[in-house]
Amino acid sequence: MAFNIYKRRYISDLPKYLLKSSIRNGWSAGLISAILLVLVCPLIGQENPSILSFVHYKFDPLEGEPNISEKLRIKPDPTGDNYYIVQFEGPTQQFWLKELTGLGATLYDYVPFFALIVRMDEQTRSEVERLPFVRWVGMFHPAYKLDPKIGKLRYDPEDPLYTLVLSFFPDVDIQSANRRIEKIGGETSNLAYFPEHRVVRLDVHIEPEAVDKLAFIPEIKWITPKGRKELKNHSTCFFVQEFSGGTIPAAGDTSIWRLSLIHISEPTRPLYISYAVFCLKNKKISYH
Repeated sequence: MAFNIYKRRYISDLPKYLLKSSIRNGWSAGLISAILLVLVCPLIGQENPSILSFVHYKFDPLEGEPNISEKLRIKPDPTGDNYYIVQFEGPTQQFWLKELTGLGATLYDYVPFFALIVRMDEQTRSEVERLPFVRWVGMFHPAYKLDPKIGKLRYDPEDPLYTLVLSFFPDVDIQSANRRIEKIGGETSNLAYFPEHRVVRLDVHIEPEAVDKLAFIPEIKWITPKGRKELKNHSTCFFVQEFSGGTIPAAGDTSIWRLSLIHISEPTRPLYISYAVFCLKNKKISYH
């Protein structure tokens, strides 16, 4: 650890040292310094690429998984498909992904660094683990799906139940998943179903004690509190609106979001975000 801290400080101070050296020693030293800066600067502040980085867990899997409660861990089903995290030895290459799909694996979301969430059976898992470019394979535990803000950020502070947003893998059987949610006491609403854009999510109103059960539904990939829209002021010209509701606008629809929709799907985030920004006259609405 001490060596890593020393190395990081040394690299961070290197541009300053090279600049002083080039001023003292002339243009030739300046040219060498410029080349070194191009090579070194991308390393400054860079995280350890061996780390798996979730919102609330960061760990090197070869040094052990995080201390997760047993009630939020899952064991592989030997008779069917399971959801795994597959970490590669470096930045993912297309032929690596083709080799995984050729073995029968289904590839989903990216996890920093150099990892994907993958669905496959146990036989395929054993074959994937033997590939030379695969660093580690482990279970996608229910604990990784739970936003740490659950229970802290409340849609209605006076409501004893939680209002949450569930995000699913795009090939989910949403009717089957909905039945499982209702079976544990959840009331669902506001389905947004756009699997071709990898967006499938819905809201659920549920008892706090049942939240952990939601995380054990395999097709759910992320559970987060539902934010509340609030009117902030009457003077700015910017308006932000979340794209949700699960319906496609009819031809000729002049609703605000249809005018200029910006879609963002960041592979480093656990949840796909869609929003539109417009210039109006006297309103600002923000989404928390």
